[in-house]
Amino acid sequence: MCNFKPGEVLAFGRLHEMIKRTRKWSIPGETDYVPLLPEGLEPVVPPDYSGQGFLHVKHVPEGLELLTVSKLSAALADMIRDHQAVVEPNYILPFGGPAANAPAPFSPAMQTVIDAFKPMIAARSNPYRMAVLDSGLSADQLQNFTNLRCFDYMGAQPVEVPDSVVTDRQNHGSLVCRIISAVMDGQAELVFGRVAIGRSDVTVLSLSKAHAHMVAETRPDVINLSVAPSGDSVFCPDCNRVVPVGHLHSMILPRIFELAGQTTWTVLAAGNTGKPSVGQHELSVCDRMVIASAVGSDNVRTAYSSYATHPDIANLSCFGGDDRTVPGRQGVLGSGPHVCGTSFSAPLISCALASSIEWNSGTMRTSANTFESDVVTHAQNSIAQVHAAL
Repeated sequence: MCNFKPGEVLAFGRLHEMIKRTRKWSIPGETDYVPLLPEGLEPVVPPDYSGQGFLHVKHVPEGLELLTVSKLSAALADMIRDHQAVVEPNYILPFGGPAANAPAPFSPAMQTVIDAFKPMIAARSNPYRMAVLDSGLSADQLQNFTNLRCFDYMGAQPVEVPDSVVTDRQNHGSLVCRIISAVMDGQAELVFGRVAIGRSDVTVLSLSKAHAHMVAETRPDVINLSVAPSGDSVFCPDCNRVVPVGHLHSMILPRIFELAGQTTWTVLAAGNTGKPSVGQHELSVCDRMVIASAVGSDNVRTAYSSYATHPDIANLSCFGGDDRTVPGRQGVLGSGPHVCGTSFSAPLISCALASSIEWNSGTMRTSANTFESDVVTHAQNSIAQVHAAL
């Protein structure tokens, strides 16, 4: 597994314009024209995905991926200059790994956080609309949500499937959803999308299409992305060497999040490298996006947690389990192997954000431009009250 999918390059923008500009260029490989949304699905309200799509260049000869990026960039130079197109390899976005023993009870610290959150989740006549893109959903989580809808994004087209079909070998998505259900306590509708079975199934292309489809089809309040690698490098069996992972390095994903921000907030796990998250300059354009970091039971950022440093990025932190080296450590679960990570602080932050959106939507504001900052500030204050209970 390399940090991008061998033989694949992407260009994202207005499909018609990109096709027109690349027609006379000799691009290595085979080019498919992939609309961002499936044919026939156009949201009747923002976000405006109309005409957006990918030039998906496949079967690029080995070693020529960066040459293909250069050629596409030259062909689309004017669109790139005007921020209308992006070109990059099809990065792989690996999960942080399975969450072992997901049915185990929550640790005392995690249960304390969940119990402190519950009174802050304001009741409303219509349930909160929460969405999760992850590895799957185990059968024991099916009864915890009203109007559960499940989509499988592992094929060429999204398919709505019975909830019993979306199994979870990783136990990763199941634990993320279990945290949301524990906090929301029956007040959330869940839309779940499976984007991975193994640790290397998610690419920029697959995640972009899944994210756009879920927003256009279901219009959730918040969409949770706990796609967070456990380190900043992986061993590639094909290359026989250690290579960096591409988590958050994509320039395309921020465009997708920015489009979705017209209706939906995105919460993105920061990663577990212990270093500043990469790609922050690109992500800073997204008004309705939050980077989720993790703190331990001492309310101090953990050594494993990545974090945002860009002043225009909202970075919230919540309990994600103590560092493995901490004496008397507490993870997310109370028994079995130590489970921790920003993957599991992210759903707590998603719940806080959903409640804050509801609270701010019901208040009078002097300027609509303050809405995003008001929501983040309210969520931050809610999380601070929760941590005071630890």
